[in-house]
Amino acid sequence: MTTGQNWIANLLRRHQIEGLLLALALLALPTLACARPEMTKWDKDHPLPAHLGPFALSASHPPAKGDDDFTVLHVTDPQGHKADLKIEIAFDDVFASLGVGRIDPDSPRPQLLVTSYTGGAHCCVHIQILDFIDNCWRIVDVGTFDGEPFSVFPKDIDGDRITDIQHWDDRFAYAFGCYAGSWMPPRVFNLRGGEVHDVSSAPRYRLLYVKDYREAKKRCLKHQNAACAGLVADGYRLGRANVAWAVAMANVDHNDSWDPPGCKVKPLKGRCPENQEFHTDEYRQALLQFLINNGIAPPPNSPPSS
Repeated sequence: MTTGQNWIANLLRRHQIEGLLLALALLALPTLACARPEMTKWDKDHPLPAHLGPFALSASHPPAKGDDDFTVLHVTDPQGHKADLKIEIAFDDVFASLGVGRIDPDSPRPQLLVTSYTGGAHCCVHIQILDFIDNCWRIVDVGTFDGEPFSVFPKDIDGDRITDIQHWDDRFAYAFGCYAGSWMPPRVFNLRGGEVHDVSSAPRYRLLYVKDYREAKKRCLKHQNAACAGLVADGYRLGRANVAWAVAMANVDHNDSWDPPGCKVKPLKGRCPENQEFHTDEYRQALLQFLINNGIAPPPNSPPSS
């Protein structure tokens, strides 16, 4: 073989090796992107782990000031960046869960999810996410919601490869019935670029609301006013508002003793004037105002959605 032929053979061999390495790297990318999330408990029976995923963890309990009682979770990533998260104390101890996984698709690193119980009747879980954005860690406060710390890591429920934080819309709790009788439709959040977005109205979650609509309808047909409210809310999500209203108003119990929320006039200094609260026989007006106030139904005279 001539020198020229040897040079060509070596060149081809080198390109073959580089191509193989590139192919292997590409194959590895989905595995890295879809690494299985980790989840752990943190309470009196489950001590805080020293490490979770890439994070080193520790905690301290500063002296209580006033009515506040909390623990500080200290987080350090492999590059030495640090962040502190405030965790409320409930029942004289921390009652929380920690998870590591990909929630924000705009971040180059996995997120640390912290859900902690704040104490109180039926309340509340505080959801916080440590998210790496703009070359630093940012604490994203998703909010407090009815319920307990998560037992499983959030998942992609609509197939768009973005993790969905699904909870229940506890704005409906106690609104149209007692807590046990309240119907709370699903509510979905996405984290993008360090910002929390309520994406509940997105058409891609249709199947989630179809299921809830069917269950709410069963209860509404049994004259449960709270379920009828949930049915109408789901109806707006699904483009079935007119049908949902017809079912609800045909089955609402106007003799129910639980008055719906809201005020028929503008509140004065945050309080509804006397005799201006809604009553059960004004259910439709109260529910419509409630849904408008919470961004579920469109405001009056707004153009129809496409």
